[in-house]
Amino acid sequence: LTDTGEVMEFCDPRIQSIKKTIEEVFNIKINTHSLYFYGTRNQEENTNN
Repeated sequence: LTDTGEVMEFCDPRIQSIKKTIEEVFNIKINTHSLYFYGTRNQEENTNN
C-alpha cells in the first residue's frame, strides 16, 4: 500500500490461465512474470457517533 508501505501478496488461478494462453498464442515460454497493483487502504467511517 502506498500509504503504509505494506505489501500484500495473493494468488489467483486466472493468472496462470492467462499465462498459458499467452504462451500458446505467441508460441513462447514465459519464464517469469509479475503483476503490481498500487493503492491505499480505504478509510473506515467513524461509527462511534
